[in-house]
Amino acid sequence: MKHKPYINQEYPTTNREYKDGLFRLVFQKKEDLLSLYNAVNGSNYSNPAELEVNTLGNVLYLTDILTDQKAEVIQMILETYDKELHDKTLRSEGYETGKAEGYKTGKADGISSERENGILQLLSTLQELNISRQDAHIKLKEKYSLSKEEAEKYLDKYWKGL
Repeated sequence: MKHKPYINQEYPTTNREYKDGLFRLVFQKKEDLLSLYNAVNGSNYSNPAELEVNTLGNVLYLTDILTDQKAEVIQMILETYDKELHDKTLRSEGYETGKAEGYKTGKADGISSERENGILQLLSTLQELNISRQDAHIKLKEKYSLSKEEAEKYLDKYWKGL
């Protein structure tokens, strides 16, 4: 006779608003879901490819099964759930998201920094060639598609001397 450790244990009431994330994590492999199906229905199916999961509005309806076989389901979840794997998956997802955001921010910062450096080098070169500030202003607007005010700010910032 099988030992059923949770049969006489009291369970908290069901929170129907709670997401099914843990259940989906535990039963993400069709083999595990088939094992649950066989255990609940007393069947002996062996091909997980034949398993068809039907959902309504992204909610898996197993109310009767979970209620009738509560102890077995809880025991299976507790035995199958791998907290380290779950935490590793969450860290990996967080890392990938952070990496993508960091790349986007770094790229934008790099472009801005290179533009600033290019403007500085252009003005420095024009000054070395004794180009007037007025002509430098025109070239700066032309090469970097700047407004008159933006070009003037860069000239004020980087133009040395009169």
